[in-house]
Amino acid sequence: MNRFLKKWFVLLILTAPVSVFVVEAKAGMVAVLLSSNNSIYETTLTGLRISLAEHNLDVQYLDGDEITGAGANPAAYFRKLNGPEIDLVVAIGPAAAGLAVENVREKTVLITMVPALRQMTAGDRPVCGVITTVPIALYFATLREISKSARDVVAFYSTGEAGFVAAEGEYFDVQHGFQYRRKQISPGDFADELRAQVGRADAFYMVADPMFDRERFEKLSNFARDNGVVLMAGFAPLVSLGATFGYSPDYHQIGLLTGAMGERILSGASTCAAEGLRAPERSAFLFYVNEEYARASGVDLPPEIVQRARTVRLVRAGVQLFQEGKFNSSRSIFTAILKHDPENPTARYYVNAISNEVNGEKLRALMKSAEQAFADRDYVRASSLYEQVLKINPNATRAREGRVAAGRALSEQQRQQAAVQSRQGQAYPAIRQLQSALQSWPENQAARRDLADLRASLRGRLAADLREGVAAYDRRAYAEAIDIFQNILLVEPGHRQAAEYLRLSRLKFDALQRLRRDRARDSN
Repeated sequence: MNRFLKKWFVLLILTAPVSVFVVEAKAGMVAVLLSSNNSIYETTLTGLRISLAEHNLDVQYLDGDEITGAGANPAAYFRKLNGPEIDLVVAIGPAAAGLAVENVREKTVLITMVPALRQMTAGDRPVCGVITTVPIALYFATLREISKSARDVVAFYSTGEAGFVAAEGEYFDVQHGFQYRRKQISPGDFADELRAQVGRADAFYMVADPMFDRERFEKLSNFARDNGVVLMAGFAPLVSLGATFGYSPDYHQIGLLTGAMGERILSGASTCAAEGLRAPERSAFLFYVNEEYARASGVDLPPEIVQRARTVRLVRAGVQLFQEGKFNSSRSIFTAILKHDPENPTARYYVNAISNEVNGEKLRALMKSAEQAFADRDYVRASSLYEQVLKINPNATRAREGRVAAGRALSEQQRQQAAVQSRQGQAYPAIRQLQSALQSWPENQAARRDLADLRASLRGRLAADLREGVAAYDRRAYAEAIDIFQNILLVEPGHRQAAEYLRLSRLKFDALQRLRRDRARDSN
């Protein structure tokens, strides 16, 4: 498979595009190929299933019956993936990604759980997906939060592959005020090379390299602790064993992000070429801190760093409960996180996901009705239905976008109705319709211009209308007076005389109505 992989150094830090318009996705068949059935890939698959809940998933493992099992026929399997019944192919892990890119030529291949320093080549076809290597820039940014005085950062590696990973730091060190050094060493020289860093290194970036067995890691951990060096590791258990801090991908979140990308492609809101290979944002990486080790190293961790790590532990607990189907307990944890960190993207996502799980059928029915009402141009009903969805799940992006789109469409519909009324000589109803149009969508500049033009055309009548209204008031025709003064205020909302006469007319009208009711009651 190595001939289908190419090393690259440019880190893609991109944000997933947000669709402005609501695009209704059709349920499709998504073929999912996993490199193996290990727990990491299974966790990614769980997140993928949630984001692609509206679609059918056909899951296969490389060691499954169709590919390597007894009587397997890999060629037939890949012919199926190229066939008309499959709408999208998702490959999880490097091995699955390599085979999918090589053998699936007719369909979009979405890859995930592939390191950032490996780019799949697919000839003239674009490749898209979510990469999983934690960017070294994130380590540098966190290191700077922990230590304002740190300058020298070192990384050891022994293999060419690890060297490519380590080289990324040379693109970002100056941005964070560091001098970064990567050094290739032989495993046998590890102890001597480490001693040479005494009094020089402020921080050590531990690259994933086969030379870091248990013995060498312990030497590195002890060296960093005894010399006040910040040790940055890329594997959570290593932080627990003895490192200052580290990051690792949130594999469930990676699955969610991959599925969201697949949903955009399936719905037609985006394309594989537009998506490309994306590095997830910070929220897709779990942050770990070893407070005890930091104290022993003489490293003073800022309170916000400690709180961030504790929040991650809460997030992990919430995700675990979510995966176990304990939605109420999971929601309690994420709600508590949002009280202290209202913009926490992971907590917001899972509150949304929990709402979808608990109220899934109801939400899907409401969304289907809303989108049908929108298609029928019944924008008032569509808005109401989208609002019902948002009351159940305030984070429902499609419903929020749908409500905006329905408001915009309703506003334009009302503006056009106002134009018809104006042509028919119904100026005042037209003004009311234009006001409604601006309530439906305040950004409707065409409605704003029409309203200004219509008011301007009626201002010449205001003096005569005022006299007519006062005359109606004087002869106690209060209902008629109320209509006239209301119309004047439609044209000129700040007209003081009309406003005062309207107030008096309503008082007199109400008093007269009460008097009539009292007389009717007395006569009975």
